[in-house]
Amino acid sequence: MSSEWQIYIVSCSDGSFYTGIAKDILRRIDEHNQDDLKAARYTRARRPVRLIYKELVATRSEAAKREHEIKKMSRKEKEVLVKKAPHEQGFFD
Repeated sequence: MSSEWQIYIVSCSDGSFYTGIAKDILRRIDEHNQDDLKAARYTRARRPVRLIYKELVATRSEAAKREHEIKKMSRKEKEVLVKKAPHEQGFFD
């Protein structure tokens, strides 16, 4: 497993966005989509979720800081971030 941390944005079934951090995004997305207490309370009521953006950073501290920055963005700013991401990072349709 990679030592890098990742910031991710998922699109929820109600059209809202959820931002989080993880070392293993695929595992974390699975947790969000399963009937599991490891899923964030926010996403439990908004399944399924779909990955639309990811960003790599070196440390958990950097990931938490960037997550906070993204969470403060407006929806429009998040959409722009996702659309401007390199193809392998941005998954927004």
